[in-house]
Amino acid sequence: MNKSIVIHGPQGCGKTKHADALARHFKLDRVVDGFTWKQEFPQTNCLVLTHEDPPPHLVQNPRVISFDQAMTVAGLKKSAPAPAPDDGATKLGDTIRLAMTIADYSARADIESFCRSERIACIHWYDLDTLRDGDALDQQFVANAVDYLHLRKKLRRHAVRPQLVTFLP
Repeated sequence: MNKSIVIHGPQGCGKTKHADALARHFKLDRVVDGFTWKQEFPQTNCLVLTHEDPPPHLVQNPRVISFDQAMTVAGLKKSAPAPAPDDGATKLGDTIRLAMTIADYSARADIESFCRSERIACIHWYDLDTLRDGDALDQQFVANAVDYLHLRKKLRRHAVRPQLVTFLP
């Protein structure tokens, strides 16, 4: 019967993926994945996988090794990490989503600021025909906001009173 071996490495490095091959190499019967140092340590026949660094008193223990060391000793080749998405495209997508969210909030604020509201059946409706102290420019802001939110499918008109609108998520 063999003593257990602990293999530690960061999450996503390949410990679980290569666990069976490592267990065969070290002639161990079981794999315990997700081990934390607060748990009771299985003493025999286990390949123990953890993302936590070992406590200082176990760093030099030959039965506690890093994932890289285990792969080298076992003669296994680590698989290449999955290619990362194009960083520029990801940032551009995030920027566009943020800009659209800001535009949504701005359009809602224009309608909320300039139109009178009323509550019907627990829903806030905004009356497009009753601008609060509005001038022609305010009316244009509201008209643009309604057009924009309608295109984004973020606005609903009242079935009976079409001058009333409410916001959709």
